[in-house]
Amino acid sequence: FLSDHSGYFSDVSGGLFIEMDMATYTPTEIGPTASSLASGDFLPGDETTMYGAGDWGENLYSIDVATGTATLISAIGYPSDMSISGMACDKSTGIMYVSGTNVSQSFIGTIDLATGDVTQIGSPTTTAAGLIDIAIDGTGQMYGWDIVSDQSFLIDKETGDFTLLGSLGFDANFGQGGNWDPEDDIVYLAAYNSTSGGPELRILDRTTGGTSLATTFSYAQVGLFGVPGGGTGPGPGGGEVPDNLIGYNVYRDM
Repeated sequence: FLSDHSGYFSDVSGGLFIEMDMATYTPTEIGPTASSLASGDFLPGDETTMYGAGDWGENLYSIDVATGTATLISAIGYPSDMSISGMACDKSTGIMYVSGTNVSQSFIGTIDLATGDVTQIGSPTTTAAGLIDIAIDGTGQMYGWDIVSDQSFLIDKETGDFTLLGSLGFDANFGQGGNWDPEDDIVYLAAYNSTSGGPELRILDRTTGGTSLATTFSYAQVGLFGVPGGGTGPGPGGGEVPDNLIGYNVYRDM
């Protein structure tokens, strides 16, 4: 059973920002956005602003999800022979991570959302030569998928080490998106399947590393994909307020 909430993605070919009903996978076009948004995610506690790597990972943008309007923050500082391919937030810490690749080797790092500076974690690896995107679930585990080997990986966020999870089960190619859905606890891939010749929304099996088809997209290519929620919201006590909550009382035993 899928809950009633929204996700967001970009049509990189048409430059559109699109809302998706995650219960039915029905898309609703919001409006024009930054060019070629390759990847992006939300910070915890913020459902109005999404961050994305636009111009195929060259520049960092903030995106108003109500209008799709993208505001340039800065150029992204990353190793000169790499391109930023993925972005995912650890909702338990609020740290935004990125992946980069030149399709011969790949790396992960953190990104400063005020300056666009990337701090690389560990050394570039050939284990996942074409790491095209990453996702981080509610336990803090990072996952990545590779368009060269068509395999998924567990990634250590502290060391940058990769551990093979399994075969994706499809022929992945071109720029792709994906992220964790905190409402339904699902890791989605906004994938491009070369065999079917189009973009697909796929679900990652976090035990086997395989994927299953959720739906197909009616756009030429999908990049940025994210679902708000998860982690702790603003306020001194942290936590999240349930939807439709009108009020509550707090009692203390004396």
